[in-house]
Amino acid sequence: MAPSFHDDITELLAKLPADYFTVVFEITERGMVEEQNALEEF
Repeated sequence: MAPSFHDDITELLAKLPADYFTVVFEITERGMVEEQNALEEF
């Protein structure tokens, strides 16, 4: 099973320096329409 977006981001955040970055995600209306699990991920 391929890693999910959530798994990928969790791994990325673990590799970044603590308290150095503020990670912000933006989801577009198109993204919400296309992705059934968008609300669960964000």
